Amino acid sequence: MSAHQLFDTKGASVTFLAVFLTVFTAQTSLAFTPDQIVEQAVAQNIADTKRFRETYDFDTIKCVTKDGKVVKNEEGASDRLTIEELFRKNRYIYEIDETVLIDGLKVIAIRFSPRPNKQPNAPKGANTRGKVKNDILNHLRGVIYIEQEGLGIVRVVIRANKSSESIYVVGRLYKMDAILEQCQLGDIWVPEAISVESEFSYFLGLTRRAESTTILFQNFRLKAP
Repeated sequence: MSAHQLFDTKGASVTFLAVFLTVFTAQTSLAFTPDQIVEQAVAQNIADTKRFRETYDFDTIKCVTKDGKVVKNEEGASDRLTIEELFRKNRYIYEIDETVLIDGLKVIAIRFSPRPNKQPNAPKGANTRGKVKNDILNHLRGVIYIEQEGLGIVRVVIRANKSSESIYVVGRLYKMDAILEQCQLGDIWVPEAISVESEFSYFLGLTRRAESTTILFQNFRLKAP
């Protein structure tokens, strides 16, 4: 799966009836369950994304490192993934790992892994590609790093579970490691870099491929009034 198919901030909209934008203290944040912390961080991210898209223009540079290809202002495919979709309700179980410092910020590291019971199905009407993507998401595990005070999502590190090797109907996903880095722009968190390394095949392992892709978000600037 290519990096531009993994994460996107386009088209995100606020879908929660109420988004908690209050700045939490360390004690307040840690008083919530891991599920509640992630849920509110995702809500915060949806609100930040909406403001970001309404307020700023930026450049996107896609680097496919295998052949050195560089594409500026990459326009993504329709099947990109939002953080909201990645962390859909009932997809993962969460466990607080530790509190760490990232660039001087206190950050809560929360591990996530596939829920052992029923996980979300692909959205109604999804095509085969959408169903495969949903199956892949149901097999991921990793760590989400959430700012302790403002609940901004600072970093997401993910990898495919070994059991995902056979989730394709006619292909296989052997490996997928991805990192999403965000940075603070004023009082909102915005994407800074996405890197993905993957190995997969489309036809029963006969055409195994490897991809290594990085997407950079740069030159943030206020939109003209």
